[in-house]
Amino acid sequence: MIDRSILNSEPPQVVARIKKQSLLTRVAYSMSALLLAFTFLIMVVDPIWTTGRVVCVVAAAFLAAIGYMSRNLKYYTFSAVSLVAIFMIAGFMGSITNGGVIGFVASTMIIAPVASGLFLSTRATIVSAVAVIAMLITLTILQPMGVIQPSSYSPEVLPIVGLIWLSTVTIISTAGVGYFARDSEKKIAELTDYQRKVLHVAQHDTLTGVANRQGLQLHFNQVRAQQADPGAQICVIHIDLDRFKAINDTYGHPVGDAVLCQSAETMTQLCCDDSFVARIGGDEFVIVYLRQSEIASKYIQAFCDKLITALNRPVNANGVKCAVGASIGFAVSDLATCCTETIMMNADVALYDAKNAGRGLAREFSSAMRKQMTDERSIKHDLETAFAEDRIICFLQPQVCIKSGDLLGVESLARIRSQSGDLLSPAAFLEPLEEMGRLADLDDRVAAKSLDTLVELRRAGLDVPSISINASASALRSPDYAQNLIAKLQARGLTCDSLVVEILESVLIEDSGDVASDTIAELRASGIRVVMDDFGAGNATIANLLRLDLDGLKIDRSLITNLEQKRSQRVVQSLIHLAQSFDLPAVVEGVESAQQHAVLKSIGYTAAQGFGICRPKPLDEFIAWTQERQAPEVLHLQTKAQGS
Repeated sequence: MIDRSILNSEPPQVVARIKKQSLLTRVAYSMSALLLAFTFLIMVVDPIWTTGRVVCVVAAAFLAAIGYMSRNLKYYTFSAVSLVAIFMIAGFMGSITNGGVIGFVASTMIIAPVASGLFLSTRATIVSAVAVIAMLITLTILQPMGVIQPSSYSPEVLPIVGLIWLSTVTIISTAGVGYFARDSEKKIAELTDYQRKVLHVAQHDTLTGVANRQGLQLHFNQVRAQQADPGAQICVIHIDLDRFKAINDTYGHPVGDAVLCQSAETMTQLCCDDSFVARIGGDEFVIVYLRQSEIASKYIQAFCDKLITALNRPVNANGVKCAVGASIGFAVSDLATCCTETIMMNADVALYDAKNAGRGLAREFSSAMRKQMTDERSIKHDLETAFAEDRIICFLQPQVCIKSGDLLGVESLARIRSQSGDLLSPAAFLEPLEEMGRLADLDDRVAAKSLDTLVELRRAGLDVPSISINASASALRSPDYAQNLIAKLQARGLTCDSLVVEILESVLIEDSGDVASDTIAELRASGIRVVMDDFGAGNATIANLLRLDLDGLKIDRSLITNLEQKRSQRVVQSLIHLAQSFDLPAVVEGVESAQQHAVLKSIGYTAAQGFGICRPKPLDEFIAWTQERQAPEVLHLQTKAQGS
């Protein structure tokens, strides 16, 4: 028996073959039974065994064997060929013993081409028809030679036998031809339906049911081909689900898939009849909106804002309540001059701008956006090649004693030279490098160059106690960061106290199990000092001081900008008391004026750094600066630096 569930899941070609296999089995058994029944009836009318009747019995046995063998789909073709051959051979042998061409048995061979068309192919039908004609011609040639035996039936019985035989042959042939015609029509219908389903699957997203990229492209083509109104406009709305990755990673793919399905349903419900929704990526969708007249940007903006509000609503996804949110970019163009690639790219640029602006926003494309994105991509490409071409440079800025002017240390500041030769400031390259995931690589490169610089400074005869480097969050959370620094120090013959690692307070507001905390402990255990940079400008300052063991603080420049004001002086004075209570040396950043220096000195600060003392300089200029300074007073250094 055929499993009907298999027929529902297989392509039409396979289904047709399975059905034909079942039909072949039934036909073979039926033909075997008919031959035996025919032989029995003839034996009743004329109970004499003849060669023809023996042939009928043998053919019936072979047909029964074919019916049994054809139950296995693997032997289908062999069984079908055997069936056709039995009809031809039995008909030919029976005709030799029963009157040749003019005998009633010869008509049996017409079943062979019918069976070939039903169970095999058009080529097999032609081949079997030619074979039958050749056999009939052979019988005609053999007729006058005396090889053909006359019919063994008496004149009274012959008409009855012939009628029975011809009726049987006619019924079989008619049934075969009828089934063949019906099966062909059904097969065409099945193939047409299957083709329609395949096209639907090829053009639609299997998860959400909306169109996919191929369906979107087809929609664009159809819209352009069918649209005759020269004033028609098209709008492409590119949607990116904001928090989908976090939901997918936290709750798993079943919940993520449910969120995608509900988001697609929300978009479809909010869209009007002349809109088209497609999913073009993991959590990215596109809505195509067509209008016969000019599309007002405020109308599209209002629709996008409404869509963002709807997608921000919490949904129940596989039993998990979550909200995903969305960022949207859209672009409008005249349909007559619209290029699919261009308008899609413009909507993508607008989406990029919406994400950069803080997400959860909708932005319309403008040419300024494209320039900004092009500039950002250019910067990122420039930064990528900077690593390959070693265009990363270290500038040095001194940290000096406020009272004596003595050099307490230097900070190494990363600079990158662009392909045009200009120096890029940290404001220009830090954020792009973070987006590229290359901050840790920058830290590693700067650390190596900074230690090389310290070796050069000491080789030049300068008494530089230590050099400071900045560590990003990604670097601190690298499990081998501390060991890599120690290895770099050892490779250059430097002691661990020659290095100070400055960390931003903002990277330390994670939980107590943060890897960064372990890295800090490992650095301090080795003898490398760790200092909190930009102290006073971040969050949870006191909590971090309580939780972390540090070697010093750097007071943020923003706190001394208005140092002439009493309120600012009290804040700065409280910070020095706080640092002293934790037994942490403090360096003030951003010292630029004599007045700031005087106030800091009166408050009790001992170390300072800033443009008023010395601007960041490359190695050779920094060495020259140290050689040129004469008076030890910081005020003199400030005046000299400002004058230069």
